Order: sequence, then structure tokens, then C-alpha cells
Amino acid sequence: MCRFYAVELVLALEYLHELGIVYRDLKPENVMIQENGHIMLVDFDLSKKLNPKSPHSLSQNSSPSPNSEKRSRKQRLTRLYSFCNSGISPWDSDSEPPLTTADSVRCTESDSVEKSNSFVGTEEYVAPEILSGKGHGFSVDWWSYGIVLYEMLYGTTPFKGSNRKETFYRILTKDPELTGEKTALRDLIARLLEKDPDRRIQVEEIKGHDFFKGVKWDEVLHIARPPYIPENEVENKVGFSKHDVEVFVNEVFFPTNDDDGVENCENNKTAWVGELNHIPTQKKNDDFLIF
Repeated sequence: MCRFYAVELVLALEYLHELGIVYRDLKPENVMIQENGHIMLVDFDLSKKLNPKSPHSLSQNSSPSPNSEKRSRKQRLTRLYSFCNSGISPWDSDSEPPLTTADSVRCTESDSVEKSNSFVGTEEYVAPEILSGKGHGFSVDWWSYGIVLYEMLYGTTPFKGSNRKETFYRILTKDPELTGEKTALRDLIARLLEKDPDRRIQVEEIKGHDFFKGVKWDEVLHIARPPYIPENEVENKVGFSKHDVEVFVNEVFFPTNDDDGVENCENNKTAWVGELNHIPTQKKNDDFLIF
């Protein structure tokens, strides 16, 4: 069960990052299980859409690869359809610091976007680069993902102190205590909780890690038998419709004055979320062997 939810969290974060959005508040409270047994992320108050770098910024650091250029175009043409609220600080800086030479030594998946300098997050899950104030990108989500995996394994977060100051000190200076025999999961957690964001494991390395060996990533969203199906405890509940939520989030992250990619957004809007919101039917050859 742990690996199933770990897989779906990777897919959820990968989807957001492809849209150019860094989540910045991953924690168990923000992971919901839908009626079909698949997960969804909620609470996007602290999320931020990272703007593609200007040609001048790119030329100062390195020449973009064809893949990074393609990813930047995809980020501008797609739309996010999720919604929520909360975290330790709703403040978000509009100023984006340029990438320094030291930051660009190792190519990462965030090379094509500017970094954010906002101080946001939930204290036990916040990444070291957010605390240091040197600018951060998509890697902060993989740090928080490592914290969540640690909590799933040990039942507590690795850097929790008696107060916020001690917690932040431990995040910046201490290594996580991965007690027990060496396993693929502990190795993955250690790589995710690398304090240097340029050395932290990224999505393709995560998906190829031994902990996920044998996972058929393209089939995960089509699983008809997730490990847990929640009971519907509230019937006839009145609330926001899916359309209302989609319109709200679209206006927040993609203002109407941004016409770039309008024709393509309709083709992409349900590519991932649509798969999670349907209740799959049992297939003749469907099995749970991908986990």
C-alpha cells in the first residue's frame, strides 16, 4: 500500500512540474483519497507558477537543450485543474532572483524556469533552500516527498524539534536518522533528503529507483483495484462543483489576458486529472502485479 501511494504522489508532482507549477506544501494532510481509491492533491495556496527564463538569462547560464525548450513550451500551453488553501505563510514574492553560476553547475529539470525566493511551506516539510533564502525551484517538492516517505516508514518526521527554530536548525544541519537494515526505500529517502538541491534525486531517477522496480507507470492511473476504497460517509453533500473549482484555479494560475496556448489547453486539461476522476471498471486481464 505504501508503494502504491508513493507512486501516485510521484505522478501528481510530475504533472504539476510539467505545468510549470511548484507545489510547495506536500504533507499527509494535503493528500486526499478519492472515491475511486486514487489520490489527489489539495490546498494550492502556496503553489507558484515558475515563469520560463528569458533568453538573456538562459544565455548567461547555459544553452537550453531541445528537451528543455519543449518542456518550457508545454508549461505555457497547459492548464491546472485542482484547488485548495493553507500553510505557514501565504506571502509570495513577485521578485524572482536570477540563477547564479554556482546554481547552474549541474543541469536540473528546473533549468528552464526562474527560481522563487518566497519563504513558504509547512515547517516540518520545508526544504533547506527555502530556509536559506537563496532561491528554490521544483526540487523543494522532492524534498517534501522524502519527508512524507520517511513519515510513512517511521510514523514521524525526521527533523522535528521542540520549536520552530530548532526544527529549522535540524533541517539545515542534521542528516535524517534512517535506522534499520538498508533497503531500497531507505536509500530513496536518503537521496530525496539531500540538502543540496542540485544533487537531490529528480523525477526520472526517482521513477527508475530500485524501490519502484517493476512499476508500470503508464498503467497506474488505470488500476481498477486500488488498495483502499473509502466509504461515502456523507450523502447528498452540497459544495463546489468540479467546474467551479476548475474555473477558479484557471483564473488564479492562468489569467485571461494570457492568450498563449488557448487552443491547446482544452486538449490537455483532462489528460491526467481526467484519469483520476473516473471510476475504472474491472478489466479481464487487470491485475495488481505492477506493485
